[in-house]
Amino acid sequence: MSWGFRQLQWSVVTVALVLCVVACGGGDSTDTTNGDDTTSLSAGFSVYAGTFHLNGEEIGEFDSPNLQAGDEVASGEGAHGMIRLGNEYTIEMYKDARLRVVELRPPELVIYLEGGHITINDSAQTTARLKIDTSSSDLETVDGGAAFTVCQPPTLNTCLAVERGVVELTSAGATRAYHEGEDTSTVAVFVEDGMPPAPDRCVPTQAYEEWFEQARVNDADETLGQLVANAPECDETPGDPDSPVAILVKGDVDWTGTQLEVAPGETLLIDATGEVKHGTSSDFYGPDGNPNPDIRRNNLAGLEGENHSALVGKIGEDGAPFLVGAHLEIPVESEGLLYLGINDIDLTNNTGEYAAAVTVNSGS
Repeated sequence: MSWGFRQLQWSVVTVALVLCVVACGGGDSTDTTNGDDTTSLSAGFSVYAGTFHLNGEEIGEFDSPNLQAGDEVASGEGAHGMIRLGNEYTIEMYKDARLRVVELRPPELVIYLEGGHITINDSAQTTARLKIDTSSSDLETVDGGAAFTVCQPPTLNTCLAVERGVVELTSAGATRAYHEGEDTSTVAVFVEDGMPPAPDRCVPTQAYEEWFEQARVNDADETLGQLVANAPECDETPGDPDSPVAILVKGDVDWTGTQLEVAPGETLLIDATGEVKHGTSSDFYGPDGNPNPDIRRNNLAGLEGENHSALVGKIGEDGAPFLVGAHLEIPVESEGLLYLGINDIDLTNNTGEYAAAVTVNSGS
């Protein structure tokens, strides 16, 4: 699923929630403190899948409680839910998300994220600033129309990916503004406890999309924080002949982007190790794949004569796949992003992974 498609989902969900507020009589509530009327933004919670806990009490798909300052919300097994802060913000909660509502009074709204990860989308007309506090950093929206993801892994660090708008991140006394990029879904930041904002990390778009899909069904093998922390810094120069780029290719993942842009005149060198077991086999095979010709009917188009489950590659999303195996050295004949994958049309029952060391040498 692309970021753009998830934005459309956000729009549909937000409209539906707004209509519910009108139809159900929701809206801003008014509290009186010391004789002064102060407006506290209404906060509603909806469960889309699984169960959540509100202040320790279980809530399910048919419950839509209102939230107030001090409330704690935690996701259960396979849970997926949404918090609405008035008509200003929607906060999507995924696997292992735990947060506490701290402040609901504009102009500043405060949520403390204790663990897991959440995705925030706000209205372009938003005037209240949303502040997300974690154990290692504070994040705050700058203008209306922001969309971003925040994660708080079990270790004391924070990751931030800004899809749209501007978000300020403060950690260890240093503040930095993170803007949407040319391809924002690939740019993230990872802040360690007690450290100032770190350099941007470059995460392949496909890795993000696959991770979010797995997180929604509670099937992600790693945390979003691990995904971001293990990504290279964006200012690193991939393809340095003296420094091969390590790429992990899982047996059950369609195509893995390498962050390596290649072009004609360059030479591509790939050495791979590891083992993958495909669904019809009881054995694990290395990057050269299973030599049994009887199972090649499940190979990718164009690679029908090659070993099944072998390591393969392609250049560009629409590029023709080619065999990589345990070792490959070829001249590059087309331009685009290098992808690595498995010679198999059905990856759902595969296990294992290949580790590829990729070097791109220029022709000069």
